[in-house]
Amino acid sequence: MSIKNKIIIIFLIFTSISIVPFSTLVLIKLEKETLNHLITQNSINTSVFAKSVVNILFMNGGDVLASKVDVKDMIDMLEPLQQKGLVYADAILLSANPNLNGTILASIISNSNYKNYIKFKEKLPPDELDKMKSYSGSYREYSIENEYIEFISMGTIQNQQPICITRIVVKKSVALASIYEIKKYVNITSIFLMVTVLIMAIIFGMYLARPIIKLTEGAKEIEKGNYLHKVNIKNRDEIGQLASTFNNMALIIHQKITELENANIELVKMDRLKDEFLANTTHELKTPIHGITGLTQSMLDGISGELNDKARHLLTMILISGKRLSNLINDILDYSRLKNSDIILNRQSIDLGSMTNMVLTIISGSFSKKNLSLINNIEPGKHFVLADENRPQQIMINLIGNAVKFTHSGEIRINATVNNNDYVIEVKDTGEGIPQDKQQDIFDSFVQSDGSTTRKHSGTGLGLPITRNLIELHGGKIWLESKLGLGSSFFFNLPATGKAEEGYYSEIHSSSLEMKENIVTIDGLHKTYVPGEKSILIVDDDPINLQVLVNHLAIDDYNVESATTGMEALSLINADHNFDLLLLDVMMPEMSGFEVCKIVREKLSFYQLPIILLTAKNTNEDIITGLGLGANDYITKPFDKDQLLARVRNYVSLKKAVEEQNALLAIRQELDIAKNIQLSILPQVLPLMDKISIKAKYEPMSEIGGDFYDFHNIDDNKIGILIADVTGHGIPAALISTMIKIAFSTSSDKLQNPAALLQWINKALFHNLSERYITAFYTYINLDEMTITFSNAAHWPMYLIKENGKLIYLTVKGRLIGLLEDTEYNNATMPVESGDRLIFFTDGLLEERNSSNEAYGEKKLESLLIELRDLPPARVIDECFMDIYSYSGNYNTEGFEDDVTMIVVDIL
Repeated sequence: MSIKNKIIIIFLIFTSISIVPFSTLVLIKLEKETLNHLITQNSINTSVFAKSVVNILFMNGGDVLASKVDVKDMIDMLEPLQQKGLVYADAILLSANPNLNGTILASIISNSNYKNYIKFKEKLPPDELDKMKSYSGSYREYSIENEYIEFISMGTIQNQQPICITRIVVKKSVALASIYEIKKYVNITSIFLMVTVLIMAIIFGMYLARPIIKLTEGAKEIEKGNYLHKVNIKNRDEIGQLASTFNNMALIIHQKITELENANIELVKMDRLKDEFLANTTHELKTPIHGITGLTQSMLDGISGELNDKARHLLTMILISGKRLSNLINDILDYSRLKNSDIILNRQSIDLGSMTNMVLTIISGSFSKKNLSLINNIEPGKHFVLADENRPQQIMINLIGNAVKFTHSGEIRINATVNNNDYVIEVKDTGEGIPQDKQQDIFDSFVQSDGSTTRKHSGTGLGLPITRNLIELHGGKIWLESKLGLGSSFFFNLPATGKAEEGYYSEIHSSSLEMKENIVTIDGLHKTYVPGEKSILIVDDDPINLQVLVNHLAIDDYNVESATTGMEALSLINADHNFDLLLLDVMMPEMSGFEVCKIVREKLSFYQLPIILLTAKNTNEDIITGLGLGANDYITKPFDKDQLLARVRNYVSLKKAVEEQNALLAIRQELDIAKNIQLSILPQVLPLMDKISIKAKYEPMSEIGGDFYDFHNIDDNKIGILIADVTGHGIPAALISTMIKIAFSTSSDKLQNPAALLQWINKALFHNLSERYITAFYTYINLDEMTITFSNAAHWPMYLIKENGKLIYLTVKGRLIGLLEDTEYNNATMPVESGDRLIFFTDGLLEERNSSNEAYGEKKLESLLIELRDLPPARVIDECFMDIYSYSGNYNTEGFEDDVTMIVVDIL
């Protein structure tokens, strides 16, 4: 059926429905006309009746009795009108004689209900007569069952007073009975017609809607992504054509989406190739730079003998230039990372004055021919900002270097002022100045204020865009004030913070050229080595890098063998060379360091040959891959000499301790080393925060366990706390604790998601645990929102003690780290209040036994913690350990049975 035919059917249905109100109007009009006819007819009847009574009275000469008889005969003639609705009629005498006035001469009644209305049987009172006179020649309707009409007429002689009144009462329902009957049948017919039409409309509507519903369902399937879904409509009308078009459109969409997905896959591949190309190219650029700076540093350290002042000056300039070139390469890499939002900040307290002095020292060698003064107005040791440890230096190098480039004489001043909770740092120069129309453009990539092909100054134009992005990444902004020919002032702001116990630049002085990284080294393991006793294999395809390593390692008189390829390294290892350590470059031709590491681990364990990977690639994926293939540690190029030597000494000591572990001396050495490792990886300084008070204590067992804890400051109001316990004792547990430290230190992007952080640690360490397991509990404290979020890997619960002394267990279910590779963990969040106290501890505290072999247990600990609720955190820890000392049956002779760790955190 076509759309046209369907429209015709709909029109007929509405036409049939419209007949109903039309017939109703016709009936209303007919009823009205019939009623008008009834009124007219009865008005005439009443008037004729009145004239007849007047004639009878005259014929009888006024004889009332005789007139009554005649009027009675005449009124009986009205009986046929009863079929037309007549219910009552009477004739009333009007006379000047009060005794006769109002006499009812005759009456007729045909309705029993109406009898109750007629109260006057012989005579009407004067007031009723007066009322009837007022209706003379007319009629009135009144409510007896709401359906009677009364017609009244006066009988008069011309020019005389009326002598009688006649009236006729008609019941409307009887008079209009035929009309009402017709209306009833019409209503019944109308209802039947409407019901029939409604049923037909529903059936026809369903018939019409079925293909529309199918189209709607098809659209929903398309919305769900099922683009191959077809709408099955066989109609040959316009809807059928629409369905066919719909199916074709869905197929086209499917084809286009498939093409887009394939294109996206190709784009992802190209993007990955681009990233790999950039990383590899950067690595290749960093490698010779690392060689230059490493060789120069080793010569300055005296590897080739004493140097005269001129040689030291020239080598210092080479070192500075190499570092500047390294910074330029880092700018290019940072530009790419910023573009892809791939930089994650690890904020800490930075000494602004010392950092500025160091930057000025680095830059001072680049303008020896200029009459230019560098002035730092920021006093070291007094002004601290919260920032990523390397980024403020990078920002200042870019801004001050830019000022030096465009200032030929005069001075460059660095100032800092406090504005609310921020430091506003100013780099002010007396240089060329920047035209007004160029002042905003210079923050765009690859743009300089002088954009001509013959410009006077070199550079990539990336410095200021990177600087702006880094500042904005810290939550600040950069702006400038400049006048052409008078110089420029660049301003930027960074969040202020309190003085740190150990600042990144706390040991840097304005006269020093040495840049020290904020890297934790392990002290207490430095032994007197016999020359040639320790053997190290170094592998790198770059001979300069090999020479750098040889120079560094020569300081401790190691026996060093080198290889330039992975195959050569494996040959040396397979030739039963008993190497104590393998320093392995990752990026090598033919066979990568990852492949070499994997092959070595198939034969030699972590302890038989420790492996340290050396590379310029330091992404999380690289770290996971390296640790997953069996590396013990990971150092990024260019590295600090002291950092390298500290780690080499640790791992060589571990190797020798493992070889001698069958002897008592080796066992004791192992325990000493493990203790030193354990103590060195634990925080040396507790975080200082305005709104949180933190105290911690760790006491190892005699054979060293695997307890570990660490903190990660996010900002002044946010901190992450990790506590963990490795199964087993000795060096294996200590090494795994070190791996936890590494994994935790590289998880800055997961600090606010405890479940993700535990999952990351599990994934990074799973293949290196050697059938050992880790329990861990991580808590993220957010004082901006006054909440704590935590996740648990089978560790003992954290206690929350309210200010009223109530103790609450806080935990969520989670498997041991190392049990399954793809373990997922859950988060739980709850509010905290000022005055709340958090307690973290390891199970060694609860498992300590007395002389009766009874464990200390959680009930005793909980009672003691509630009792000590009002003491400060340090006193709480001291009192708890004193109680365990006195409870223990073996502490005075053998020490604790297991490591014991406790952390107390008060929300101030």
